[in-house]
Amino acid sequence: ETGLNAITAMAADGEALILANGSGRNTEWQRDLLEKGATGSVWRFDGGMTRIASGLAWPSGLAVDAGGIVVAEAWRHRLVRLADGQVLLSDLPAYPGRLSKAPGGWWLAAFAPRSQLVEFVLREPGYRQRMMEEVPREYWVAPKLRSGQSFYESLQGGGVKQLGKLKPWAPTMSAGICIRLDDQ
Repeated sequence: ETGLNAITAMAADGEALILANGSGRNTEWQRDLLEKGATGSVWRFDGGMTRIASGLAWPSGLAVDAGGIVVAEAWRHRLVRLADGQVLLSDLPAYPGRLSKAPGGWWLAAFAPRSQLVEFVLREPGYRQRMMEEVPREYWVAPKLRSGQSFYESLQGGGVKQLGKLKPWAPTMSAGICIRLDDQ
């Protein structure tokens, strides 16, 4: 039993296929984020399935380079090399996703920027639990891939002033962010 229920990325490593499983518990990424999930895993398929990493916080991208397998961990906002646990990039301003080879480096896709409101909600376990139990999922305070266009969605209900300007303080929508990385 592999528990592969949320395949988020694949990469080739010679004749083997590397698979990222976002969560061993959840198939919904928003729920996994709000539960602060860290049950993701990476598997190698080369005729049989072998788990090569576990305890990952929604592995959402994979790349294979000369140093081994690199994983984008969305909930920990970082890129990490599995062979030695080296963190290559940390505290990214967005939730990282797919990694793709490019001439002279890599492209990293990020599906939504991090926001003050979501970061605050993630630090409030009682609020998160009640929200997930009592509020319909489409209205949760969490990043979204698209707006449902309902006025019930969490919107700019509050505001933050930065440099004298009122900034919206709301969950982020998908922004389609691409980050160019060098070979290092």
